[in-house]
Amino acid sequence: MGAWGAGNFENDGALDFGAEVVSSDDGADLVRRQLAAGSAPGRVDAPAAVAVLVASELVAAARGFPAVELPPPLADWVKEHAPGFGEADCRLALAACDRVATD
Repeated sequence: MGAWGAGNFENDGALDFGAEVVSSDDGADLVRRQLAAGSAPGRVDAPAAVAVLVASELVAAARGFPAVELPPPLADWVKEHAPGFGEADCRLALAACDRVATD
């Protein structure tokens, strides 16, 4: 049975992207690549938009603003990788979320 809902962590795509980040040797780079792709000109399709929102949530959590519904494996990942995320990542996440919201 699949997961689907309105929240950023309530669908299969979000859970799959989160699992990919956690299992990746360089999840932080994966997060940044997803945000960069999401903020680039052009159409943002639904799977990419879902990944952008999860990546943005991870940056927010790393900067001290975790989502209430942040899944435990992602919360653990953030604790380990938070020091690597800075202001530039916040700007990239904001640009990507703006692109998703307007596309």
